[in-house]
Amino acid sequence: RLPLFVTEFGTVTYTGDGAVDTASSTAWLDLLDRLKISYANWTYSDASEGSAAFRPGTCAGGSYAGTAVLTDSGNFMRNRIRTPDNFPTS
Repeated sequence: RLPLFVTEFGTVTYTGDGAVDTASSTAWLDLLDRLKISYANWTYSDASEGSAAFRPGTCAGGSYAGTAVLTDSGNFMRNRIRTPDNFPTS
């Protein structure tokens, strides 16, 4: 009965770079959703690394609409957030 919140996690390796590890990221998010634990993804930026949500230069441009500005990690998280949890509420 303790409140829990995962303050940050990534979809790539511990270095913050590389390709999205879809299998591990999905397993992790499924666990958090099943346990009703809220979370925040790292990194909501346009850094030149695999973990960044936005493509480099996006933040300076001022337009965040659509999926064209998102990296693979950003698109993965966007799709996940837009998908309802299908776990029992009890």
